[in-house]
Amino acid sequence: MKNILVLASTYPRWKDDSEPAFVESLCRELGREFLVHVLVPHYKNAAIYEKNNNIVIHRFRYFFPRFECLAYQGGILSNLKKNRLNYLLVPLFITFQFISLYILNKKFKYDVVHAHWLIPQGLLAVIIKLISNNKYKILVTSHGGDLYALNGKLFRMLKLWIAKKADYMTVVSNAMKEYCINMGIKEDKITVCSMGVDLRNTFVKHNSCDERDGIIFVGRLVEKKGVVYLINAMETVVKKFPSVSLCIIGDGPDRKSLEHLVSNRNLNQNVTFIGSVPNHDVPVYLNKANIAVMPSIVSRDGDQEGLGLVAVEAMGCGCAVVASDLPAVRDVITDGITGIMAKPASSDSLAESIIKLLVDDDLAESIARQGHDYVMVKFDWSNIGNRYRTIIENL
Repeated sequence: MKNILVLASTYPRWKDDSEPAFVESLCRELGREFLVHVLVPHYKNAAIYEKNNNIVIHRFRYFFPRFECLAYQGGILSNLKKNRLNYLLVPLFITFQFISLYILNKKFKYDVVHAHWLIPQGLLAVIIKLISNNKYKILVTSHGGDLYALNGKLFRMLKLWIAKKADYMTVVSNAMKEYCINMGIKEDKITVCSMGVDLRNTFVKHNSCDERDGIIFVGRLVEKKGVVYLINAMETVVKKFPSVSLCIIGDGPDRKSLEHLVSNRNLNQNVTFIGSVPNHDVPVYLNKANIAVMPSIVSRDGDQEGLGLVAVEAMGCGCAVVASDLPAVRDVITDGITGIMAKPASSDSLAESIIKLLVDDDLAESIARQGHDYVMVKFDWSNIGNRYRTIIENL
């Protein structure tokens, strides 16, 4: 049985956490056949060590707990944008993750290190293997932000070097694979293997179309999610449907400015900010809505969706989805069949797409049904887990 170490900077910190759980879910799938350890950053009040569902979790400290704010709550890139003082934590973060990885590998002698994100996790896995002459195999998975947002010449060279030194690489969309090949990564060394969604137990359709009402957005309130365009679109939608509601699930650095925008547009009666909710409560909200909107854009630094699993979650719960027509999103949405595509960064196009579903119940029901059937085949964790287990077995 292979002994695997998973490196990540996003992982649930405690029970019922609102942090994305896709790395944890993949670890559970891998744990069916492998011994799985996880190394992730510490956070105030989180356990340093725990064993959960046969997964051994190690959390490394990199500063006093109250100041460990580089990871989580939006991710490293978002937290660096939010507060430039967080850059002071980067050397400490990398140093203590490096030390923890070195010590754990020396003790447990892993067969495979699965690094989520090229930088810093992939970089550290490669460096430690080189300097210590370790024999473990390296699988690197890029989720989008690390690939798209770090665009300086040095970072581009570093990402290419990491990918070449790794034994294999996965990305979560075909658009990302094409991007990597254009960077110079060999096609036979990279494959598309998205993260999955629990579509059998968690993100499950409970309510019929007749029992649903309104529009929902789920995600971090940051630039690349494009919520500002959705709110502006609501001004147009409300003129045609005065009682329509938009529920915004999630939090982030842009929340205050978005709340001000809602007030300025006189949409307080139509738009509600719920804030962050535990992962297990998200399906409850999705099952109440007719339409889920993913208005993502390419941010000013180039960051964009690697795939957009929130659309998969919504489709699993029976929502008709409107999404921005970004390259990676096309792996999930086929326009007019599994969802409706809108022009990115266009409030007019978003409004038109939403109204199209609101005025045609039959279309909305058809989109929701076909979207649900599609994601059940392609994105359920049982299928994704089998693919990753096969990749690791073949390393």
